Amino acid sequence: MGITFLGQRIFTTHRRLRRENLQRFRKRLTQRLKDYRKGDIHPEIFELQLNSWLGHARQADTWRLRRKIFYYLIDEGLNLFEKGAAWKLLEQPRNKK
Repeated sequence: MGITFLGQRIFTTHRRLRRENLQRFRKRLTQRLKDYRKGDIHPEIFELQLNSWLGHARQADTWRLRRKIFYYLIDEGLNLFEKGAAWKLLEQPRNKK
């Protein structure tokens, strides 16, 4: 069994995000997408908020999860490939020590 620290479950071989953190992020993401479509959130603010969470998630073993989120956003009509910054965060590997 792993231990919980800074929103992650840390095992001897890998790290995972806590389920509660992921559920909270999904709720926030759907709300921010609604606000983005209504024009309440500027695109740069949306991208900054997304980058912030991706930076946190990148500390755990979440490459597949982050990839799934990007394809979800593309399906929703938000193409982050054009801007480039958020996609770069997805591709960066975590420094394993």
